[in-house]
Amino acid sequence: MSTAPKYVINANRVLQHLGEANVSQKEAALAAGFHPDHLNRLISGSHSPSARTRRRLMASEVFQGLSFGDLFRQVGGDVR
Repeated sequence: MSTAPKYVINANRVLQHLGEANVSQKEAALAAGFHPDHLNRLISGSHSPSARTRRRLMASEVFQGLSFGDLFRQVGGDVR
């Protein structure tokens, strides 16, 4: 039986990118349109990003140039 995939933030890559871009987590969260605590929970792994949150992160100016695979990794469902 097939299950829906679950994705989490690729924390190491995201934090590396923020460091290289000299952007704080707070600045990145605000640029993506949500509260800094939310991004912190995503990076720490205590929450998984919804499809809407994934789209907002991908569209954020801060994360331009990163692919879906750079930002997220699949941890559940049928791994493709």
